[in-house]
Amino acid sequence: MQNVVSKRELSMSPAMQHVGYETEPLVHPKKEAELFFGHWLQCGDLDRLRADIDVTEAVFKRLTAGMAWRDRRQFERMRTYRKRTLALFNGLVTAWREKQEAA
Repeated sequence: MQNVVSKRELSMSPAMQHVGYETEPLVHPKKEAELFFGHWLQCGDLDRLRADIDVTEAVFKRLTAGMAWRDRRQFERMRTYRKRTLALFNGLVTAWREKQEAA
C-alpha cells in the first residue's frame, strides 16, 4: 500500500519551515537526523524510517504537478533538505553499527 502524504501534512513538517510554511526557525538537518536516529533506536524499523525521511522522485512529481515554477523550486529546496537529512541519518546508523561491532 502506497504511503500518501497530503500537501498540508507535508507543509507542517520541520523540513518545510525554511520555505515559508511555518514561522519557527528551520531545524538543522543534523538535528532532524539525530531525532530520526533516536526513533530508530527505539523502534528498529530502519527501512520504514528511511522511506519516511526521503522524498522520492515519484512523490516529488506528484506533489508538484501543476505547480508554478516558484512553488516547485520551494519543494525542491525541501527535497534537498530531506536528502541531506537522510544522508546524515545513514551516517549515524553506520557509525553506531561500527561501534557495536567493535565492542
